[in-house]
Amino acid sequence: MSRVYGGKPAHMAFPQAVIPAYRSTPALETLSPLVAASLAVILIGVVLRHSWTGGLRFQPDEALYATWARMVASGQDVWLATRVVDKPPLFIYTLAALFATVGASEEIARIPNLIANLCTIGLTYAIAMELYGDHRVAGWSAGFMALSPLTIAFAPTTYTDPTMVAWWLMALWLGCKRRYTASGLSYGLSLATKPDAILLAPLLIWLLVRPSRGVTKSALGLWLVGCAIPLAAVTLWSAARPQPDFLQAGLNHIGGLSMVEPARYFERLAGWLHLAQAFAPELLWALLGIGLLSRSGRMHVASDAALWCYLAFWLVVHTAVSFPIWDRYLLPLSPIVALLAGHAVTHGLQRLRQSRWRSAAAPICLVWLVAWAGHALSDESPIGRDIHQYDGIDQVGQYFWAHDTSATVLYVHDLSWDLDYYTFGQNLDRRWVPDGASLASDAAHMPLARRFAVLAAGELADSVWMEALARERLHATPVLIGYRPGGRPSLYLFDISPLESDARD
Repeated sequence: MSRVYGGKPAHMAFPQAVIPAYRSTPALETLSPLVAASLAVILIGVVLRHSWTGGLRFQPDEALYATWARMVASGQDVWLATRVVDKPPLFIYTLAALFATVGASEEIARIPNLIANLCTIGLTYAIAMELYGDHRVAGWSAGFMALSPLTIAFAPTTYTDPTMVAWWLMALWLGCKRRYTASGLSYGLSLATKPDAILLAPLLIWLLVRPSRGVTKSALGLWLVGCAIPLAAVTLWSAARPQPDFLQAGLNHIGGLSMVEPARYFERLAGWLHLAQAFAPELLWALLGIGLLSRSGRMHVASDAALWCYLAFWLVVHTAVSFPIWDRYLLPLSPIVALLAGHAVTHGLQRLRQSRWRSAAAPICLVWLVAWAGHALSDESPIGRDIHQYDGIDQVGQYFWAHDTSATVLYVHDLSWDLDYYTFGQNLDRRWVPDGASLASDAAHMPLARRFAVLAAGELADSVWMEALARERLHATPVLIGYRPGGRPSLYLFDISPLESDARD
Protein backbone atom coordinates (compact mmCIF):
# COMPACT_ATOMS: atom_id res chain seq x y z
CA MET A 1 0.00 0.00 0.00
CA SER A 2 1.45 3.39 -1.00
CA ARG A 3 1.51 6.19 1.52
CA VAL A 4 -0.71 9.07 0.54
CA TYR A 5 0.15 12.79 0.68
CA GLY A 6 -2.51 15.38 -0.03
CA GLY A 7 -4.84 12.75 -1.50
CA LYS A 8 -2.27 11.48 -4.04
CA PRO A 9 -0.14 8.33 -3.92
CA ALA A 10 3.49 9.02 -3.04
CA HIS A 11 4.81 7.61 -6.28
CA MET A 12 2.53 9.94 -8.22
CA ALA A 13 3.16 13.16 -6.40
CA PHE A 14 6.86 13.73 -7.11
CA PRO A 15 7.77 16.53 -7.31
CA GLN A 16 5.01 18.64 -5.73
CA ALA A 17 6.61 21.79 -4.38
CA VAL A 18 9.44 23.63 -6.02
CA ILE A 19 8.22 27.21 -6.02
CA PRO A 20 6.92 28.39 -2.61
CA ALA A 21 4.52 30.82 -4.27
CA TYR A 22 2.43 27.88 -5.46
CA ARG A 23 2.60 25.81 -2.28
CA SER A 24 -0.85 24.92 -1.11
CA THR A 25 -0.16 21.92 1.11
CA PRO A 26 -0.10 21.97 4.93
CA ALA A 27 3.10 22.96 6.70
CA LEU A 28 3.86 19.43 7.82
CA GLU A 29 3.63 18.15 4.28
CA THR A 30 6.27 20.61 3.15
CA LEU A 31 8.73 18.61 5.26
CA SER A 32 7.77 15.34 3.61
CA PRO A 33 10.19 13.15 1.65
CA LEU A 34 8.44 14.27 -1.52
CA VAL A 35 9.49 17.87 -1.02
CA ALA A 36 12.98 16.75 -0.05
CA ALA A 37 13.18 14.76 -3.30
CA SER A 38 12.01 17.81 -5.27
CA LEU A 39 14.65 20.00 -3.73
CA ALA A 40 17.28 17.30 -4.22
CA VAL A 41 16.63 17.24 -7.95
CA ILE A 42 16.98 21.02 -8.14
CA LEU A 43 20.14 20.83 -6.03
CA ILE A 44 21.67 18.24 -8.36
CA GLY A 45 20.97 20.59 -11.26
CA VAL A 46 22.61 23.48 -9.39
CA VAL A 47 25.69 21.39 -8.54
CA LEU A 48 26.09 20.20 -12.13
CA ARG A 49 25.91 23.79 -13.36
CA HIS A 50 28.34 25.06 -10.76
CA SER A 51 30.80 22.24 -11.45
CA TRP A 52 31.75 23.90 -14.74
CA THR A 53 32.13 27.41 -13.37
CA GLY A 54 35.87 27.38 -12.66
CA GLY A 55 38.94 26.13 -14.47
CA LEU A 56 37.51 26.35 -17.99
CA ARG A 57 38.91 28.65 -20.62
CA PHE A 58 36.69 30.83 -22.79
CA GLN A 59 35.55 29.73 -26.21
CA PRO A 60 36.21 32.36 -28.95
CA ASP A 61 32.76 34.00 -28.82
CA GLU A 62 32.84 34.06 -25.02
CA ALA A 63 36.27 35.70 -25.04
CA LEU A 64 35.04 38.27 -27.55
CA TYR A 65 32.07 39.33 -25.40
CA ALA A 66 34.24 39.43 -22.28
CA THR A 67 36.81 41.59 -24.08
CA TRP A 68 34.13 44.07 -25.11
CA ALA A 69 32.94 44.18 -21.51
CA ARG A 70 36.49 44.84 -20.28
CA MET A 71 36.84 47.70 -22.76
CA VAL A 72 33.65 49.27 -21.40
CA ALA A 73 34.50 48.62 -17.73
CA SER A 74 38.00 50.05 -18.07
CA GLY A 75 36.79 53.18 -19.84
CA GLN A 76 38.95 52.31 -22.83
CA ASP A 77 35.95 52.37 -25.20
CA VAL A 78 32.65 52.91 -23.37
CA TRP A 79 30.57 53.00 -26.57
CA LEU A 80 32.57 50.24 -28.28
CA ALA A 81 33.01 52.67 -31.13
CA THR A 82 36.25 51.03 -32.28
CA ARG A 83 34.80 47.52 -32.52
CA VAL A 84 32.36 45.86 -34.88
CA VAL A 85 29.79 44.59 -32.36
CA ASP A 86 27.31 41.97 -33.57
CA LYS A 87 25.14 41.80 -30.42
CA PRO A 88 22.78 44.22 -28.67
CA PRO A 89 24.30 45.96 -25.65
CA LEU A 90 22.38 44.54 -22.67
CA PHE A 91 24.48 41.46 -21.97
CA ILE A 92 27.78 43.19 -22.73
CA TYR A 93 27.06 46.08 -20.37
CA THR A 94 25.83 43.71 -17.68
CA LEU A 95 29.23 41.99 -17.81
CA ALA A 96 30.94 45.39 -17.83
CA ALA A 97 29.09 46.42 -14.67
CA LEU A 98 30.24 43.24 -12.94
CA PHE A 99 33.81 43.70 -14.11
CA ALA A 100 33.86 47.30 -12.92
CA THR A 101 32.56 46.45 -9.44
CA VAL A 102 34.07 43.05 -8.54
CA GLY A 103 36.81 42.59 -11.14
CA ALA A 104 37.20 40.75 -14.43
CA SER A 105 37.61 36.98 -14.49
CA GLU A 106 36.17 33.94 -16.22
CA GLU A 107 34.17 33.03 -13.11
CA ILE A 108 32.67 36.52 -12.74
CA ALA A 109 31.75 36.60 -16.43
CA ARG A 110 29.71 33.41 -16.00
CA ILE A 111 27.58 34.70 -13.13
CA PRO A 112 24.78 36.32 -15.25
CA ASN A 113 24.10 33.15 -17.22
CA LEU A 114 24.27 30.96 -14.12
CA ILE A 115 21.65 33.11 -12.41
CA ALA A 116 19.51 33.31 -15.55
CA ASN A 117 19.73 29.57 -16.09
CA LEU A 118 18.64 28.77 -12.54
CA CYS A 119 15.74 31.22 -12.91
CA THR A 120 14.51 29.28 -15.94
CA ILE A 121 13.89 26.28 -13.68
CA GLY A 122 11.52 28.27 -11.48
CA LEU A 123 9.93 30.01 -14.45
CA THR A 124 9.26 26.64 -16.10
CA TYR A 125 7.47 25.55 -12.93
CA ALA A 126 5.45 28.77 -12.86
CA ILE A 127 4.45 28.55 -16.53
CA ALA A 128 3.45 24.89 -16.12
CA MET A 129 1.15 25.90 -13.26
CA GLU A 130 -0.49 28.51 -15.46
CA LEU A 131 -0.93 26.13 -18.41
CA TYR A 132 -1.84 22.92 -16.57
CA GLY A 133 -2.79 23.96 -13.02
CA ASP A 134 -1.16 20.87 -11.53
CA HIS A 135 1.73 20.90 -9.04
CA ARG A 136 2.86 17.48 -10.21
CA VAL A 137 3.11 18.56 -13.84
CA ALA A 138 4.91 21.73 -12.78
CA GLY A 139 7.31 19.85 -10.52
CA TRP A 140 8.26 17.31 -13.17
CA SER A 141 8.67 20.08 -15.76
CA ALA A 142 11.02 21.94 -13.44
CA GLY A 143 12.87 18.68 -12.81
CA PHE A 144 13.36 18.11 -16.53
CA MET A 145 14.74 21.65 -16.86
CA ALA A 146 17.03 21.24 -13.85
CA LEU A 147 18.54 18.05 -15.29
CA SER A 148 18.58 19.02 -18.97
CA PRO A 149 22.08 18.37 -20.38
CA LEU A 150 21.72 21.27 -22.80
CA THR A 151 20.86 23.85 -20.14
CA ILE A 152 23.56 22.47 -17.83
CA ALA A 153 26.17 22.70 -20.57
CA PHE A 154 25.42 26.35 -21.37
CA ALA A 155 24.73 27.66 -17.87
CA PRO A 156 28.37 28.45 -16.99
CA THR A 157 29.15 30.33 -20.22
CA THR A 158 29.20 33.89 -21.49
CA TYR A 159 27.07 33.18 -24.54
CA THR A 160 24.02 35.43 -24.80
CA ASP A 161 21.49 32.61 -25.35
CA PRO A 162 20.79 31.54 -21.72
CA THR A 163 19.96 35.08 -20.61
CA MET A 164 17.83 35.65 -23.71
CA VAL A 165 15.80 32.52 -22.88
CA ALA A 166 15.36 33.59 -19.24
CA TRP A 167 13.92 36.99 -20.22
CA TRP A 168 11.63 35.30 -22.75
CA LEU A 169 10.31 32.86 -20.14
CA MET A 170 9.74 35.78 -17.79
CA ALA A 171 7.71 37.46 -20.51
CA LEU A 172 5.66 34.26 -20.99
CA TRP A 173 4.91 33.93 -17.28
CA LEU A 174 4.05 37.62 -16.83
CA GLY A 175 1.79 37.37 -19.89
CA CYS A 176 -0.02 34.43 -18.25
CA LYS A 177 -0.46 36.59 -15.12
CA ARG A 178 -1.93 39.43 -17.26
CA ARG A 179 0.90 41.79 -16.33
CA TYR A 180 1.15 43.12 -19.83
CA THR A 181 3.54 46.03 -19.41
CA ALA A 182 6.01 43.91 -17.46
CA SER A 183 5.66 41.11 -20.01
CA GLY A 184 6.43 43.48 -22.87
CA LEU A 185 9.39 44.90 -20.96
CA SER A 186 10.79 41.40 -20.37
CA TYR A 187 10.43 40.48 -24.02
CA GLY A 188 12.12 43.74 -25.00
CA LEU A 189 15.00 42.82 -22.68
CA SER A 190 15.18 39.42 -24.39
CA LEU A 191 15.53 41.16 -27.76
CA ALA A 192 18.09 43.55 -26.23
CA THR A 193 20.12 40.49 -25.25
CA LYS A 194 20.01 38.71 -28.62
CA PRO A 195 17.92 39.51 -31.73
CA ASP A 196 17.15 35.80 -32.19
CA ALA A 197 14.41 36.33 -29.59
CA ILE A 198 12.23 37.51 -32.48
CA LEU A 199 11.78 33.81 -33.36
CA LEU A 200 10.36 33.23 -29.87
CA ALA A 201 7.49 35.66 -30.44
CA PRO A 202 4.86 33.20 -31.82
CA LEU A 203 4.40 31.30 -28.56
CA LEU A 204 4.29 34.53 -26.57
CA ILE A 205 1.69 35.98 -28.94
CA TRP A 206 -0.46 32.85 -28.54
CA LEU A 207 -0.33 33.17 -24.76
CA LEU A 208 -1.39 36.81 -24.95
CA VAL A 209 -4.25 36.55 -27.45
CA ARG A 210 -5.64 33.03 -26.96
CA PRO A 211 -9.45 33.14 -26.79
CA SER A 212 -9.66 32.22 -23.12
CA ARG A 213 -7.69 35.33 -22.21
CA GLY A 214 -10.12 37.93 -23.51
CA VAL A 215 -7.26 40.39 -23.99
CA THR A 216 -8.21 43.97 -24.85
CA LYS A 217 -6.59 46.45 -27.20
CA SER A 218 -5.51 48.57 -24.25
CA ALA A 219 -3.74 45.55 -22.72
CA LEU A 220 -1.88 44.92 -25.97
CA GLY A 221 -1.00 48.61 -26.04
CA LEU A 222 0.53 48.33 -22.59
CA TRP A 223 2.53 45.32 -23.75
CA LEU A 224 3.87 47.24 -26.73
CA VAL A 225 4.82 50.19 -24.52
CA GLY A 226 6.78 47.90 -22.21
CA CYS A 227 8.53 46.26 -25.15
CA ALA A 228 9.40 49.61 -26.73
CA ILE A 229 11.37 50.87 -23.70
CA PRO A 230 14.45 48.60 -24.03
CA LEU A 231 14.23 48.62 -27.81
CA ALA A 232 14.38 52.43 -27.82
CA ALA A 233 17.48 52.34 -25.61
CA VAL A 234 19.14 49.80 -27.94
CA THR A 235 18.28 51.93 -30.98
CA LEU A 236 19.83 55.04 -29.40
CA TRP A 237 22.97 53.11 -28.45
CA SER A 238 23.33 51.73 -31.97
CA ALA A 239 22.77 55.16 -33.55
CA ALA A 240 25.47 56.72 -31.35
CA ARG A 241 28.14 54.34 -32.66
CA PRO A 242 30.03 54.93 -35.91
CA GLN A 243 30.48 51.22 -36.59
CA PRO A 244 27.98 49.16 -38.66
CA ASP A 245 24.62 48.38 -37.06
CA PHE A 246 24.80 45.30 -34.82
CA LEU A 247 22.04 43.58 -36.80
CA GLN A 248 24.00 43.84 -40.03
CA ALA A 249 27.21 42.87 -38.24
CA GLY A 250 25.47 39.79 -36.82
CA LEU A 251 24.30 38.71 -40.27
CA ASN A 252 27.79 39.23 -41.66
CA HIS A 253 29.25 37.15 -38.82
CA ILE A 254 27.21 34.06 -39.78
CA GLY A 255 27.57 34.64 -43.51
CA GLY A 256 24.07 36.06 -43.97
CA LEU A 257 20.71 34.30 -44.03
CA SER A 258 18.97 32.90 -47.08
CA MET A 259 16.49 30.24 -48.04
CA VAL A 260 18.04 26.78 -48.28
CA GLU A 261 17.69 24.71 -51.42
CA PRO A 262 15.13 21.91 -50.89
CA ALA A 263 17.79 19.32 -51.75
CA ARG A 264 19.59 20.23 -48.51
CA TYR A 265 16.55 19.97 -46.22
CA PHE A 266 17.21 16.37 -45.22
CA GLU A 267 20.87 17.09 -44.46
CA ARG A 268 20.01 20.05 -42.25
CA LEU A 269 17.13 18.26 -40.55
CA ALA A 270 19.47 15.37 -39.72
CA GLY A 271 21.96 17.85 -38.27
CA TRP A 272 19.39 19.40 -35.94
CA LEU A 273 18.02 16.02 -34.88
CA HIS A 274 21.54 14.83 -34.07
CA LEU A 275 21.95 17.74 -31.67
CA ALA A 276 18.42 17.19 -30.32
CA GLN A 277 19.53 13.93 -28.74
CA ALA A 278 20.34 16.20 -25.78
CA PHE A 279 16.58 16.12 -25.20
CA ALA A 280 16.32 12.32 -25.46
CA PRO A 281 14.55 11.60 -22.12
CA GLU A 282 12.23 14.59 -22.40
CA LEU A 283 11.39 14.01 -26.05
CA LEU A 284 10.65 10.35 -25.46
CA TRP A 285 8.24 11.20 -22.67
CA ALA A 286 6.68 13.99 -24.70
CA LEU A 287 6.10 11.69 -27.67
CA LEU A 288 4.70 8.95 -25.45
CA GLY A 289 2.48 11.57 -23.87
CA ILE A 290 0.62 12.15 -27.14
CA GLY A 291 -0.81 8.65 -26.87
CA LEU A 292 -1.06 8.43 -23.10
CA LEU A 293 -2.86 11.71 -22.60
CA SER A 294 -5.18 11.46 -25.57
CA ARG A 295 -6.28 7.97 -24.60
CA SER A 296 -6.87 8.99 -21.00
CA GLY A 297 -8.90 12.01 -22.02
CA ARG A 298 -6.70 14.25 -19.88
CA MET A 299 -4.90 16.07 -22.68
CA HIS A 300 -4.82 19.85 -22.42
CA VAL A 301 -5.50 20.30 -26.12
CA ALA A 302 -4.77 24.03 -26.41
CA SER A 303 -1.59 24.08 -24.34
CA ASP A 304 -0.10 20.88 -25.73
CA ALA A 305 -1.03 21.75 -29.31
CA ALA A 306 0.51 25.23 -29.00
CA LEU A 307 3.78 23.81 -27.65
CA TRP A 308 3.99 21.14 -30.33
CA CYS A 309 3.15 23.69 -33.04
CA TYR A 310 5.95 25.93 -31.85
CA LEU A 311 8.42 23.03 -31.93
CA ALA A 312 7.34 22.33 -35.52
CA PHE A 313 7.59 26.04 -36.43
CA TRP A 314 11.12 26.23 -35.00
CA LEU A 315 12.27 23.12 -36.83
CA VAL A 316 10.81 24.25 -40.17
CA VAL A 317 12.35 27.73 -39.94
CA HIS A 318 15.78 26.46 -38.89
CA THR A 319 15.74 23.81 -41.62
CA ALA A 320 14.53 26.02 -44.47
CA VAL A 321 16.63 29.09 -43.56
CA SER A 322 20.42 28.96 -43.48
CA PHE A 323 20.90 29.31 -39.74
CA PRO A 324 24.16 27.70 -38.57
CA ILE A 325 23.53 24.29 -37.00
CA TRP A 326 24.80 25.23 -33.54
CA ASP A 327 23.71 23.49 -30.37
CA ARG A 328 23.08 26.68 -28.41
CA TYR A 329 20.30 27.59 -30.87
CA LEU A 330 18.33 24.71 -29.33
CA LEU A 331 18.23 26.32 -25.87
CA PRO A 332 14.78 27.96 -26.29
CA LEU A 333 13.33 24.51 -26.92
CA SER A 334 14.46 23.19 -23.52
CA PRO A 335 11.56 24.62 -21.46
CA ILE A 336 9.01 23.69 -24.14
CA VAL A 337 10.11 20.07 -24.25
CA ALA A 338 10.29 20.05 -20.43
CA LEU A 339 6.66 21.23 -20.20
CA LEU A 340 5.44 18.56 -22.60
CA ALA A 341 7.48 15.87 -20.85
CA GLY A 342 6.33 16.98 -17.39
CA HIS A 343 2.70 16.75 -18.45
CA ALA A 344 3.26 13.34 -20.04
CA VAL A 345 5.20 11.75 -17.19
CA THR A 346 2.70 12.92 -14.57
CA HIS A 347 -0.22 11.23 -16.27
CA GLY A 348 1.91 8.32 -17.41
CA LEU A 349 2.66 7.54 -13.76
CA GLN A 350 -0.99 8.03 -12.88
CA ARG A 351 -1.94 5.31 -15.37
CA LEU A 352 0.41 2.98 -13.48
CA ARG A 353 -1.52 3.34 -10.21
CA GLN A 354 -2.74 -0.23 -10.38
CA SER A 355 0.47 -1.64 -11.84
CA ARG A 356 3.06 -3.55 -9.85
CA TRP A 357 5.62 -1.13 -11.30
CA ARG A 358 3.99 1.88 -9.67
CA SER A 359 6.55 2.18 -6.85
CA ALA A 360 9.58 1.85 -9.10
CA ALA A 361 8.45 3.97 -12.06
CA ALA A 362 9.27 7.41 -10.66
CA PRO A 363 12.68 6.43 -9.22
CA ILE A 364 13.65 4.75 -12.50
CA CYS A 365 12.72 7.89 -14.40
CA LEU A 366 14.74 10.04 -11.98
CA VAL A 367 17.82 7.83 -12.20
CA TRP A 368 17.62 8.02 -15.98
CA LEU A 369 17.40 11.82 -15.85
CA VAL A 370 20.35 12.17 -13.47
CA ALA A 371 22.47 9.81 -15.59
CA TRP A 372 21.60 11.72 -18.73
CA ALA A 373 22.42 15.02 -17.00
CA GLY A 374 25.86 13.68 -16.13
CA HIS A 375 26.31 13.05 -19.84
CA ALA A 376 26.54 16.83 -20.30
CA LEU A 377 29.89 16.74 -18.51
CA SER A 378 31.27 14.09 -20.84
CA ASP A 379 33.76 14.92 -23.58
CA GLU A 380 31.87 12.50 -25.83
CA SER A 381 28.69 14.55 -25.62
CA PRO A 382 27.73 16.20 -28.96
CA ILE A 383 26.42 19.26 -27.12
CA GLY A 384 28.01 22.12 -25.27
CA ARG A 385 31.68 22.50 -26.07
CA ASP A 386 35.05 20.80 -26.15
CA ILE A 387 35.90 22.01 -22.65
CA HIS A 388 39.63 21.33 -23.00
CA GLN A 389 40.08 22.68 -26.52
CA TYR A 390 41.76 25.87 -25.29
CA ASP A 391 43.58 24.61 -22.21
CA GLY A 392 46.73 26.68 -21.74
CA ILE A 393 45.48 29.86 -23.42
CA ASP A 394 45.58 31.64 -20.05
CA GLN A 395 49.23 30.62 -19.68
CA VAL A 396 50.02 32.46 -22.90
CA GLY A 397 48.62 35.61 -21.34
CA GLN A 398 50.65 35.03 -18.19
CA TYR A 399 53.80 34.54 -20.29
CA PHE A 400 53.53 38.01 -21.79
CA TRP A 401 52.68 39.61 -18.45
CA ALA A 402 55.91 38.11 -17.09
CA HIS A 403 58.11 39.47 -19.93
CA ASP A 404 58.91 42.85 -21.42
CA THR A 405 56.60 43.21 -24.43
CA SER A 406 57.92 46.45 -25.88
CA ALA A 407 58.54 46.04 -29.64
CA THR A 408 56.75 42.66 -29.55
CA VAL A 409 54.50 41.36 -32.32
CA LEU A 410 52.03 38.55 -31.62
CA TYR A 411 50.61 36.78 -34.66
CA VAL A 412 47.28 35.05 -34.20
CA HIS A 413 44.81 33.17 -36.38
CA ASP A 414 42.07 30.97 -34.89
CA LEU A 415 42.83 32.15 -31.34
CA SER A 416 42.68 35.90 -32.01
CA TRP A 417 39.56 36.59 -29.90
CA ASP A 418 40.86 34.48 -27.04
CA LEU A 419 44.23 36.25 -27.02
CA ASP A 420 42.50 39.65 -27.03
CA TYR A 421 40.97 38.70 -23.68
CA TYR A 422 43.89 36.88 -22.06
CA THR A 423 46.40 39.60 -23.02
CA PHE A 424 44.01 42.51 -22.42
CA GLY A 425 45.85 45.63 -21.20
CA GLN A 426 49.25 44.32 -22.30
CA ASN A 427 51.36 46.42 -24.68
CA LEU A 428 51.37 43.97 -27.57
CA ASP A 429 51.16 44.48 -31.31
CA ARG A 430 48.57 41.78 -32.05
CA ARG A 431 48.27 40.94 -35.73
CA TRP A 432 45.71 38.58 -37.22
CA VAL A 433 46.99 36.60 -40.22
CA PRO A 434 44.83 34.57 -42.61
CA ASP A 435 47.46 31.94 -43.42
CA GLY A 436 51.06 30.86 -43.00
CA ALA A 437 52.30 32.79 -46.03
CA SER A 438 50.96 36.07 -44.63
CA LEU A 439 52.54 35.37 -41.23
CA ALA A 440 55.93 34.56 -42.75
CA SER A 441 55.91 37.55 -45.10
CA ASP A 442 55.04 40.01 -42.33
CA ALA A 443 57.48 38.50 -39.83
CA ALA A 444 60.30 38.68 -42.38
CA HIS A 445 59.81 42.45 -42.57
CA MET A 446 59.98 42.90 -38.77
CA PRO A 447 63.60 41.91 -38.01
CA LEU A 448 63.99 44.32 -35.08
CA ALA A 449 60.87 43.17 -33.23
CA ARG A 450 60.41 40.11 -31.06
CA ARG A 451 58.00 37.96 -32.99
CA PHE A 452 55.64 35.36 -31.56
CA ALA A 453 52.82 33.26 -32.99
CA VAL A 454 50.07 31.34 -31.22
CA LEU A 455 48.57 28.39 -33.08
CA ALA A 456 46.01 25.82 -31.99
CA ALA A 457 47.14 22.20 -32.17
CA GLY A 458 44.68 21.53 -34.97
CA GLU A 459 46.21 24.27 -37.11
CA LEU A 460 49.62 22.60 -36.99
CA ALA A 461 48.17 19.49 -38.62
CA ASP A 462 48.66 21.48 -41.82
CA SER A 463 52.40 21.90 -42.38
CA VAL A 464 52.02 25.06 -44.48
CA TRP A 465 52.70 27.28 -41.45
CA MET A 466 56.21 25.93 -40.85
CA GLU A 467 56.95 25.60 -44.56
CA ALA A 468 56.02 29.24 -45.16
CA LEU A 469 58.39 30.37 -42.40
CA ALA A 470 61.19 28.24 -43.80
CA ARG A 471 60.83 29.88 -47.21
CA GLU A 472 61.44 33.23 -45.52
CA ARG A 473 64.49 31.83 -43.73
CA LEU A 474 62.65 31.90 -40.40
CA HIS A 475 62.29 29.28 -37.70
CA ALA A 476 59.57 28.78 -35.03
CA THR A 477 60.68 27.56 -31.61
CA PRO A 478 57.97 26.52 -29.12
CA VAL A 479 58.37 28.42 -25.84
CA LEU A 480 55.07 27.28 -24.30
CA ILE A 481 52.77 24.35 -24.98
CA GLY A 482 49.27 24.00 -23.57
CA TYR A 483 48.11 20.48 -22.77
CA ARG A 484 44.77 18.73 -22.47
CA PRO A 485 44.20 16.19 -19.69
CA GLY A 486 46.04 13.09 -20.78
CA GLY A 487 49.00 14.97 -22.21
CA ARG A 488 47.73 15.82 -25.70
CA PRO A 489 48.81 19.34 -26.84
CA SER A 490 46.07 21.95 -27.23
CA LEU A 491 48.07 24.98 -28.45
CA TYR A 492 51.58 26.30 -29.02
CA LEU A 493 53.31 29.64 -28.44
CA PHE A 494 56.22 30.01 -30.89
CA ASP A 495 59.15 32.41 -30.83
CA ILE A 496 59.94 33.30 -34.45
CA SER A 497 63.60 33.95 -35.23
CA PRO A 498 66.02 33.72 -38.21
CA LEU A 499 67.50 30.37 -39.10
CA GLU A 500 70.77 29.77 -37.27
CA SER A 501 72.89 30.10 -40.42
CA ASP A 502 71.35 33.52 -41.17
CA ALA A 503 71.74 34.61 -37.55
CA ARG A 504 75.51 33.79 -37.64
CA ASP A 505 75.93 35.74 -40.87
